[in-house]
Amino acid sequence: MTKTKLRATRIPDTKLILGVTATINALKQNADQFAGAAAMIAKLESVVTPFADATQALANAKTELKRCASVKNAHRKLVEYSWARVANLVEGQARKNPALIPAAGMPATNDPRPVYMTQVLNLRLTPSLNEGEIFARWKFVRRARVYVVEVCTDKVTAPTHWKQHVTTTKARCRLNHSLVSGEKVWVRVRAFGARGPGAWSDLSRLTVP
Repeated sequence: MTKTKLRATRIPDTKLILGVTATINALKQNADQFAGAAAMIAKLESVVTPFADATQALANAKTELKRCASVKNAHRKLVEYSWARVANLVEGQARKNPALIPAAGMPATNDPRPVYMTQVLNLRLTPSLNEGEIFARWKFVRRARVYVVEVCTDKVTAPTHWKQHVTTTKARCRLNHSLVSGEKVWVRVRAFGARGPGAWSDLSRLTVP
C-alpha cells in the first residue's frame, strides 16, 4: 500500500509552510477527487495561517534585534573612544598630582595602559604579474593582531559600498579573489588589537591588471 511521505517534524518552519500551502493548493485544484476536500482545506488553512504569521513576526523581530544590536554597538564604540580620550586628558593633567585621577571618577593604576590601534599608514597598491591580482602593503601597526582589508568597486570619488576582502596578520596581502581584470578598485585597511580596531587607512585606488 502506497503511503504519504511526510517529515513535518524534521523540516524548517518555512519549508513546513510551503509544504502545507502546496497541499492546500493541490486539494483546491483536485477537490472533486477527494471526499471531504473542503473540510481538509479549511482545517489546514486554519492552522497554517497563524503559524505563518507567527513565523514572519519572529523573523521580523530577529531582524529588528540585529538592527538594535548594531546601533547599540556603534554607540558603545563612541562611548569607549570618548571616555578613553577624556582619560588621556585627565592622565596628562594628573602627572604632577595623581589624586586628580580618582577626583575625575576614574580608577588609577600603575600598570601600563593598553595600546590602542592607530591608523594604518602608507597603504600602497601594486599590480601583480598575474591577471586579476593586486599586491597591497602598508606600515606595520604596533601590537596589531590582525588587519582587515576591504575593497570597493564604486566609480565615484567617495566610495561607499565596501566589502571585506581578506584578513591577515601581516602588513601585506594579495588581493586576487573576485577581482576583475581592467576594473578600478578602491582599497582600505585597518588594524585590530586587544582594544578593538583603529582608524581606516587613507583610500588607495588601482586598475586590476
